[in-house]
Amino acid sequence: MRVFITAALFLLFSAVSRADLCQDVFPAGVTSNSSAQLNVPTWSSSDHILATFGSDTFAPGDHEKASGQLSGTYDLNSSGVTARLYFTSLSISGNVDLNPG
Repeated sequence: MRVFITAALFLLFSAVSRADLCQDVFPAGVTSNSSAQLNVPTWSSSDHILATFGSDTFAPGDHEKASGQLSGTYDLNSSGVTARLYFTSLSISGNVDLNPG
C-alpha cells in the first residue's frame, strides 16, 4: 500500500513540476531586462467569435480572428497538438475554459 501511495504522489507532483510557467515561456519579455520578442504573424481577418456558452474546437494550425468576446460557460478546445489563435481584440470573462482537456 505504501508503494502505491508513494507512486501516486510521485506521478501527481512530477506532472505538475513539468508544466511551463509564464516566466519560462516569456522570460521578462515585457521589461527592458530581456530582448525576447514574440514573432506574431500579420493577418487581416473579418472573422469574429462571440460566444457565451457551448464550445468550439479548432484544428491544429494558425487561426486568425478580428475579435473575440468569450464569456459565460464557454470552452475553447484544440483537436490536435497545437492550435494557435490570433486575435486583434480579445475579451474573456465568466467561466471560460481554454483547452480544458
